[in-house]
Amino acid sequence: MGDEELLWTAVSEAVAPVAHLETQYEREQLEKRIRDYFKKGVKGLDFAGKPWDLLIHEYADRVYSSLFCGLGDRSWLSLADFLLCADAAVKDLFPPHLFVNVPQQVFESTVLAASDRAFDEQRFWSFSWKPIQRTIIGKGTQKKIREALGTSRQRVIKEDIEQIEYFVNVWVRQFVEILAATTQGDPASCLNLETAVELFQGFVQEGGLPLKMTIGTSVPPPGWPVVKNFMTQAFAQYGYAPCGGGSSVFNRGRKGGNPLVPPAPVRPTSSTPSSSWIMDSAGEPYGGDAGGDHEHMGSGQNWSHGSWEGGNDSAEAPAKRWKGG
Repeated sequence: MGDEELLWTAVSEAVAPVAHLETQYEREQLEKRIRDYFKKGVKGLDFAGKPWDLLIHEYADRVYSSLFCGLGDRSWLSLADFLLCADAAVKDLFPPHLFVNVPQQVFESTVLAASDRAFDEQRFWSFSWKPIQRTIIGKGTQKKIREALGTSRQRVIKEDIEQIEYFVNVWVRQFVEILAATTQGDPASCLNLETAVELFQGFVQEGGLPLKMTIGTSVPPPGWPVVKNFMTQAFAQYGYAPCGGGSSVFNRGRKGGNPLVPPAPVRPTSSTPSSSWIMDSAGEPYGGDAGGDHEHMGSGQNWSHGSWEGGNDSAEAPAKRWKGG
């Protein structure tokens, strides 16, 4: 184990850009609290029985869980970058023998993935109650919705999707699928279509998208119509179909199956613009015609603002966040 010199310096550098936004602690006090989160996260880790990469992910979960429990109400927290703190802490606090013969690039990519994933996951959990409580009535229902949202989002994150529209598409489908599994195939008995759309619109606007998708760019506009389109398609898989007047009916038991069930989302190809969203002026679900073209994402005005990993000068690529070795 090291003497924590790397961690000391890394925390000071991470706090520097946001220290002026902290209103409760002096800078030295804030740095000490954050260092304590990183130091205490190592306690109880099974260094003798687990692979080094799994230990780093477990460590990141512990650290950022404590960080958001203690400082999750701070508006500046999502502006801070603790990647180098995680890197320094692992080097200072983990037994060095774990990393013998581990290439530096592999080590760094593992720390990067663990830090970004765990931070984003804890960030989401810390604020997810607010839009849920604003939209959903009943503590039991709120709890069920939150679990379905969190689990579905974790699944989508693991797919390493880069395009916002495709991410939301898969997230919506996973969410409705999990909700259906807890309601005997009837997600509308827990959450109606209109409320589900309102809920996801809130998450898209208020931080539900992964940070790496929104760094250096903007989120989709309020009332983004593709949310309703994707949610309508997802509900249709369980016999819930929108009527012309905006209400909904069930069409279970229809002979020959449900003609409204759309195909699974198509992962964008390399020619698909990254982080773009499209306003469908007609307001119809994409691919509403079972025989239509499901690979194009509607028509009309296109907002395209680049992506985190390319095509956007203001969005720093992950590799650039490392300062030397």
